Amino acid sequence: MDQREKMEYLKQYRIAGAAERRLREELAMWRSTAEKVTATLSPLPRGQGDGTGHLERAVERLAELETALGAALEERVRLRLAVNTAIQTVPDDRLRYLLERRYVDGCTWEQIALDMDLTYQWTCALHKKALDLIAIDS
Repeated sequence: MDQREKMEYLKQYRIAGAAERRLREELAMWRSTAEKVTATLSPLPRGQGDGTGHLERAVERLAELETALGAALEERVRLRLAVNTAIQTVPDDRLRYLLERRYVDGCTWEQIALDMDLTYQWTCALHKKALDLIAIDS
């Protein structure tokens, strides 16, 4: 596995986190929609009757999203364990820390350099070294 493939493998956890956040946001939007729907009583006929069609659709969508969110959480946990296992194969503590900050915590190279009291260029060089040392089972 070359360095680019290793980086893509390690990025999976952060990508799964972004997908989970999007699901949570959509779930919150649908919950809000479901809570705002109220039945109205009127002697005049209306297109959806008493408005329960909106509520039923919202409830169905909520159930679908909750199922999808559960699956996304399971996948994220699986990826977190896989990424952590791969990072732990690097023998140098400093390089492991760099990989964790980047691929688990999602820090920028500038944040990592500042945190580790390194230059940006040296941080990038250490990253390449860490990628060379990491062992990923594919």
